[in-house]
Amino acid sequence: GGYRGFAYLNQNHEIILSGTDGLRVMGNSGGNTHRRGITTNISPEFGGLEDGEYFVRIWYVYYNLYVMTNKGSLFAAGNNANGQLGVGDTVDRYNLVRVPAFGPGRTHDGTGCRLSGFHVDVGGEGASAEHHCYAIDENGRLFVWGQNRNGMLGNGNNTNQTRPQEITTVTNVTHIESGYNSAMVV
Repeated sequence: GGYRGFAYLNQNHEIILSGTDGLRVMGNSGGNTHRRGITTNISPEFGGLEDGEYFVRIWYVYYNLYVMTNKGSLFAAGNNANGQLGVGDTVDRYNLVRVPAFGPGRTHDGTGCRLSGFHVDVGGEGASAEHHCYAIDENGRLFVWGQNRNGMLGNGNNTNQTRPQEITTVTNVTHIESGYNSAMVV
């Protein structure tokens, strides 16, 4: 669940959110309470769902919502103070936006970049702006972005990343776990 809220997928693969909308992840003004649930909107800013694409996994953490599709795309909404939405800036988004780096037809260094896994850590109790994100693509490559305090993204510095960055020092990644200031991969 998010901050005093929760999300689920209905039988039509729509994301339904209920509870307090702390940072307008539900596309409404902050602090509104939705008791019966509302369907989340998708912004066309970086492209919407493609034909035959639908949501299959949800991560709803504090003031952020992340959703993966059956075709390996990632969508995100909410707080973006440290670039945790992965869209290249620090502007908050109140509707889901496609993370441009992932999905059908997206490539990185000429190789397809559809996701097979995703992990987000909230950076500690009540740390809504400190999310750090890790994604594994279908080729076992690891991508990282967001808050990078103490270098927990593993990219050799402690600068926040607003776009997914490939970590080339590991290959064939199958699993990622992170904590407040660290991360481990298998």
